[in-house]
Amino acid sequence: MNNPRYQKTIEDLHFRGLEAEWRNNLSRYSILELKTIFGKELDKIVNNKILEYQQEYSKLFNSYDYLIVKASVFCSKKQKEMTIYSIEAIFNETLDDLQKKVNHILKFYFDTSNNTKKHNNFIDVNEILERINILDFIRQEFNDVRRIGADKYTIRCPFHDNKTPSLVVYAETNSFYCYGCSCGGNLIHFFMRYKNIGFKEALKDLSIM
Repeated sequence: MNNPRYQKTIEDLHFRGLEAEWRNNLSRYSILELKTIFGKELDKIVNNKILEYQQEYSKLFNSYDYLIVKASVFCSKKQKEMTIYSIEAIFNETLDDLQKKVNHILKFYFDTSNNTKKHNNFIDVNEILERINILDFIRQEFNDVRRIGADKYTIRCPFHDNKTPSLVVYAETNSFYCYGCSCGGNLIHFFMRYKNIGFKEALKDLSIM
């Protein structure tokens, strides 16, 4: 049911939401007006909400574990399969709702009082993409980078057998695309595939670079 990379902590719920938002390419909300209205109180409100969602998240997993055990003990084989399916459907729907609330409130967390630097467990995807240029990263890792245009560079693609350079790095958009294997994306896509790691692990590594 659950991706084994994610465990039962608010940090991992944060990463689940970041990955979903990143893949759906959702934009960040502006909170300028709310900062004007609430001022310093906004920071206090946000931290209280984070604690509230942590407790809600723990209760959700405890309830799920309890119901699964009960279904395994008291249901027949046919009933057990149907019951567990229903429990997981309700759990995932509730988890999705909580995930949206957590990542919405964490937007405020990042945008108030430099909180991104205060709590190393929470990571801002946009901050990583703005701070690390994909061309700079690729230049550190490969010695065959060649300029082919005003803002375009090419290397031999590390993701498939490639005798001639087919991967193009677009410096202006901070992205890449391989015309040999059709692999493309931004820095995070490249880093995940190059290091053969998941989204969460990639963000953690990139956040300390």
